[in-house]
This record gives sequence, C-alpha cells and structure tokens, in this order.
Amino acid sequence: MRSTGDPAPDRVRPAGDESRATGDEEDGGDLRGGPGLVELTEVKSVASGKARIGYELALEKREDMREVSREIAEVQQLSKDLAEGVAAQSEQVKVVVANVDAALEEVRTGNDSVVRAAEAQRAARRKMCFIAIVVVVILAVILGPTIASATGAL
Repeated sequence: MRSTGDPAPDRVRPAGDESRATGDEEDGGDLRGGPGLVELTEVKSVASGKARIGYELALEKREDMREVSREIAEVQQLSKDLAEGVAAQSEQVKVVVANVDAALEEVRTGNDSVVRAAEAQRAARRKMCFIAIVVVVILAVILGPTIASATGAL
C-alpha cells in the first residue's frame, strides 16, 4: 500500500515547487489530485518540448562547430598559401639583393675607372701644354735669329 506522502503515478509536482510532500499543501490539496499539480501527460509534453529544444540547440551547436571547423581549415589553407608566397618572395628578394650587390660593385668599378680616366686626361693635358711650350721654345731658338736678322735688314 502506498503512503499518503507518495505522489500518484499519474500526477507530478510542477517544476520549481520546493514544498515537501506532506499531504497538507498550502492550497489545501493533496498529492493525488489537488490544485497546483500537473498531469503526467502535461509533464511529458513539457519534457518533450524541452528535449526538442535541447535537440535543436545541439543541432545548432553541431552546425556551428562544423562551420568553425570549416573556417579553421580555411584559415590553415590561407596560412599555408601565405607561407608559400612569403617563401617565393623571399627567393625573389634574395635575387634582387644579389643583383643590387652586383650593381653596387659595378658602380664602384665604374667610379674607379672614371677617376683614372680623369687623372689620365689631366696628365695628357699637362703633356700637351709641356710639348706646346717646348715646341714654341725650339721654334724661338731656331727662328729667333732668323726673324731678328730679317727685321734688322729692313
């Protein structure tokens, strides 16, 4: 036999009802059908609704997790692509740096050649001036007496 404090199989206390099952409820009813109790079918319906909501939330979470997983895979692919691009550009930068170094060496060589050419040009001008002075002196020595006697004979 059942005690008076046990709930009936077709009746359950509403959720959130903290009162103890003593048989003298505040509203005057008992556990076997008093006011404030919900029928078992209603509880099943509420539980079924909550389960459905929980299932839908689980499906949403699962879809969100799949989306996050797809986005992570996409980010990983972008990261790989970026790494490959950086590696390729690194090789190109190395080639450019090598070309710049070679060009710098060529410019230095060219500058040295220009400086030597300028010095050679100055030396050639000095030689030409020296030769011109020597030729004038020689002509003056050779032709000086002839010119002087020619001017004195007149």
